[in-house]
Formats: sequence, C-alpha cells, structure tokens
Amino acid sequence: MAAEIYGDEVKLAKGYERPASRKKRELGAKSIPIVQTLLDRCMLKTHLVQVLDGGWEGILHELELVRTGGVSGKKLVVVLDGAESN
Repeated sequence: MAAEIYGDEVKLAKGYERPASRKKRELGAKSIPIVQTLLDRCMLKTHLVQVLDGGWEGILHELELVRTGGVSGKKLVVVLDGAESN
C-alpha cells in the first residue's frame, strides 16, 4: 500500500491495518528512484487507464462491474463535476 512505503500507519480493519515503519520508509526512499528510472525507460508497464463518464453514478456502475468480474487489469477513472480531465 502506498501509505506503507512512506512509513505511515495504515488504519484499516479486519487484519489489514499496519503500524508505521521506518524500515518501509527507508525501502521506499531507495525504491522510488529505481522504479521511476524503469518507467522512464519503458521497462515497466502501468495498467491501462479507462476514463469513464457518469460522475458519481458512473462510480457506482463501475464498482458493480469490478465486483462481478466485468472489469480487470485496468485503472478506472471517473471525472467528477468540477474536476478537470487531462
């Protein structure tokens, strides 16, 4: 989880919580420049991004698709009213 790589506590329930960790922060500090270099050299691929319409209703619709297995291997982005899309 992203919060862990910054050494922050993860406040979740049901066994998913994690304490703050200096070791994970140090690992993150060492790893981020390496990962960025790999991305810059196109040696790592990110998930495909799918921009969706529909605002809040779009979120509910797409969550249902994710829950039922209708979407996989994509980063879903829903633009909300007032937000700019790039």
